[in-house]
Amino acid sequence: MQKDWEQVRAKLKYSLGLNVFNNWIEDINLISIDGGRVIISVPSRFTGEYITENFGKEIIESFKNVGRVVTSVKYQVRPSDSSSRKSMEINTKTAQGSTKKSGMKPDKRYTFERFVVGDANGKAHIASWQIANEHEENSNSLYLHGNVGLGKTHLLHAIFWMKLSKNTKLKHSLLTGQQFSDYFVAATKHGKLLEFRERIRSVDAIFIDDIQLIHGKKGTTQELDLTLDTFLSEGKLVVATGLNTIDEMDEFGPRIKSRLQHGFVEKLEPPDYDLRLRILKQKLKDRRSNNFDLRFGEGVLEFVADNISGDIRKMEGALQRLIVTAGYLNCKTITLDLAEEAITDLVKFTKPPTVEEIMKAVADYHGLNLSDLTGPKRVSNVVRARQIGIYLSSELTSKSLPDIGSCFDRDRTTIIHSINKIESLKSRDKELEYSLVKLRRELLQG
Repeated sequence: MQKDWEQVRAKLKYSLGLNVFNNWIEDINLISIDGGRVIISVPSRFTGEYITENFGKEIIESFKNVGRVVTSVKYQVRPSDSSSRKSMEINTKTAQGSTKKSGMKPDKRYTFERFVVGDANGKAHIASWQIANEHEENSNSLYLHGNVGLGKTHLLHAIFWMKLSKNTKLKHSLLTGQQFSDYFVAATKHGKLLEFRERIRSVDAIFIDDIQLIHGKKGTTQELDLTLDTFLSEGKLVVATGLNTIDEMDEFGPRIKSRLQHGFVEKLEPPDYDLRLRILKQKLKDRRSNNFDLRFGEGVLEFVADNISGDIRKMEGALQRLIVTAGYLNCKTITLDLAEEAITDLVKFTKPPTVEEIMKAVADYHGLNLSDLTGPKRVSNVVRARQIGIYLSSELTSKSLPDIGSCFDRDRTTIIHSINKIESLKSRDKELEYSLVKLRRELLQG
């Protein structure tokens, strides 16, 4: 029975995609197969209901594919034992202790050695290298900006690792804009604002990823202003990344914008074909250093680089799709024919959807009229649908923020707020994340 379950899991990983599998299927277990009924173990009632409602058909079909005739999927919530709770408490305390200097875990993969340089990111790479090696006097700050998946976070971590290699006792604050906001709000609520300020400002360097997530929060932006002033006046290092140019961040006000312009400001552009191909080769090189022996046939990487444009994460997703497909089919070599079949839906993304097509898909998905997305309604489900439409429009099209605002009949401030809202919620709200996955798949497959 467990052997069948492992085969079912492998099929679900392929059919649902790695992201959905990791978020929903990875942690469930098979209890029994009772007649035509599959009983699974889940951590919560919400998870059980969500899985059976949204993935029940896929689970049943996967069992049929391994020779098990089943007709329904039921769930049981796992009992929480004291040892599990105790372990969780210990892990939580450990995590809290580790965030005294760093709210975000440094990623060891993101180093200068693994960063592939081209015309699209060359200036950003040079500026990051100079900051990391202190080659420029009076330049102790860097702001990197550009769309998602272009290497901003990679360079931020690379600077951190270079600094740490030169000073193993480096005191730092490494966090996202969302974490900065969350920590500040929690400190204010519990009367520990002074402790928060001491923890953030007493270090030698601060690294803030996705600084735009602080937008629209007055108290937090004031705190950010004071923090940047402290660091820059004392000659300490400030490295930040964001989606927007400094001029576009009106909600930060002139003081913060001026501080971000204090040192280097560089933009990362989407990679061209040559850079995309070299990045793919680097990704494979990194994998092969960990006993990865899957072979890629002639023209496969060129096919991926030629057809998957935009950000680097899309290419990584395509590469992962090929690897999962090869594992599912027990192949040792990925041929060009296999690659073309495996990532057909991703290739279609070279012709992106229009904002109007995105609006219609979002409205249909939420059972709304198209006019609801452009109208004045402030009902929660309409507001959320509108925010999702704006977020996907910024992600899947090349339209500017004013152009997107014109389509939704909203000003630029609302557009930025909507993008930031979905960006901050999607990693914590599984239902929202699933909606985004479903809508992307529908839009990209046409």
